[in-house]
Amino acid sequence: MNKMNGKLITATLIVSMAVFAGVLVSMAIATPSSGFNATVIASGDLPEPVKAIINPVNLKEETGFSSGLAVSKIVVMKVRVEPGGSSGWHQHGGPAWVVINSGNLTFYDESCKPQVYQAPSTHFESGKTHKAVNEGSEPVEVYVTFMLPKDGELQIDVPDPGTCSS
Repeated sequence: MNKMNGKLITATLIVSMAVFAGVLVSMAIATPSSGFNATVIASGDLPEPVKAIINPVNLKEETGFSSGLAVSKIVVMKVRVEPGGSSGWHQHGGPAWVVINSGNLTFYDESCKPQVYQAPSTHFESGKTHKAVNEGSEPVEVYVTFMLPKDGELQIDVPDPGTCSS
């Protein structure tokens, strides 16, 4: 083996080890949910992808999703959040409509400003990093309708952005 090949192999090993360590660290600092029970109650693939253009919501500016998002799957989920329960910090693979059926649910984004949604209410959930917390004394019941592109994930756990004290 010549000197150049040896350096290339060493560099490749170092990069591979750094990537592997990064994956382990991100897995270790992801914020898991607690007291957050989600069940898919309906799911279906569209015969052909549909371009998601939702007005007056500007998907690109408000959510990070482009207004030409090709929605291929609709998933409806029922979520029960116990008192003190949290979704953990996460994102979604596509936009979602959230219906608070009973109780109050507090959403935090990376600015840590709480937004409380009381039943019965509906709001649009974007692709931004956030967490949902039941800060009340009764369980909260929520229904979520996800609009996902092909291979879009329902929930992508992410590390705590470090902007909230709790």
